[in-house]
Amino acid sequence: MRVLVTGGCGFIGQHLVRALVARGMDVRVLDAVAAHTVVAQPGVSFSQHTVTNYDACLRAMRGVHLVYHLAARDDWSPAIQHPARIFSTNTRGTVEVLTAARATGVQKVILASSWEVYGNVMPSVEDMPCNPITPVGASKLAAEIAGRLYTQIGLDVVILRLFEVWGEGGNSAVEAFAAGRREIEGDGTQTRDFVHIDDVVAALCRAYQWDAGIYNLGSGVETAVLGLYRLLRTDEPIFIPPRQNLITRSCADLERVEDLWRAQHMLEGVT
Repeated sequence: MRVLVTGGCGFIGQHLVRALVARGMDVRVLDAVAAHTVVAQPGVSFSQHTVTNYDACLRAMRGVHLVYHLAARDDWSPAIQHPARIFSTNTRGTVEVLTAARATGVQKVILASSWEVYGNVMPSVEDMPCNPITPVGASKLAAEIAGRLYTQIGLDVVILRLFEVWGEGGNSAVEAFAAGRREIEGDGTQTRDFVHIDDVVAALCRAYQWDAGIYNLGSGVETAVLGLYRLLRTDEPIFIPPRQNLITRSCADLERVEDLWRAQHMLEGVT
């Protein structure tokens, strides 16, 4: 099977590309930034373009059966200072990908969304109304709406709401604390659902068999950031003022996906 991975040089993308190659897939990567570990990998062809370039998307998708759309911006400071950049990549880029996929006869698109679409909505159930309070969450929700629209006009789109992904090469609080960061925003009582990269990749590799729709991908465990710090470090944290619109609670409801996939890697001993 010939597969395109947008954002294949990012954290999740690199792990996914390796897994797809190991499964014998013919993999193409479309990314604005080149990563040597991806570009030089046997069995991978690479095109260095942004997903907002429709012609580049169109060329990359010719002959492709399945598209994994991972390309996105999720950096916080630029999102607040320049939200238009976030919406350009995350929303407009998704529309370009979906339009090119439909034009070239792609069978299915796996669209990576984010837990930030929920805002502080708890429990985080796929059918509940979302209330994003960050530019990333708002731009991803707009991308989801586009995905649902394209499903209605004949393109199968599977939307995966990824929670806080951690693991080798990641930049979650797990890696930050392990690497020496002591700063915690607010009082550390804010919670996150940490899901391991290997579990996310396993879900991505299966998702082409799932029906079009929206699925949470998390561990289903609500972890306090301060509890995570205590697990990983013995020194005292430094508490700093919270950023604007800090999400206070996050945890995936997994009822919809539990018969299809389940996380295997848990952060033990954190509450």
